[in-house]
Amino acid sequence: MITTDQAYQYDYTYNSIGAIDTITYPTSPAPTGTTATRYKIQYGYSYSFPIQISDITQPTKATLWTLQSANDYSSPVAETLGASVVSMQSGYKAWTDELASIQSGVAGSTTNRQNLAYAWDLDGNLHERQDLRQKFLSELRQHLRS
Repeated sequence: MITTDQAYQYDYTYNSIGAIDTITYPTSPAPTGTTATRYKIQYGYSYSFPIQISDITQPTKATLWTLQSANDYSSPVAETLGASVVSMQSGYKAWTDELASIQSGVAGSTTNRQNLAYAWDLDGNLHERQDLRQKFLSELRQHLRS
């Protein structure tokens, strides 16, 4: 429970392996004269790893996120958002599992929403991020060494 100017109630249930099964979020403010439904999500698992998150607020379940595949480090390689609306692909450096790229797209494209490249220094700090959809957009990070 979070307490600020008002109390917010979160409810959790757990499955048979002790992992979170559902989370029910606090009620959002609703216009006067109406009632709001608490938002509820459910996790799906495979071999103890989360592979799907669904909105179960309404009687008909709606998929929010699905893990399609993961690498040997269990890092997500292919994911979908919604009912296969957005597909995401992530690339990693094989020997360190450092994130090398993220691409996402809709309508059959793999890069029409996001196409990012990452570079890391020898200490494992993020050195550069490039947005390959926007030519010439690059961020460099400088880390002080003591």
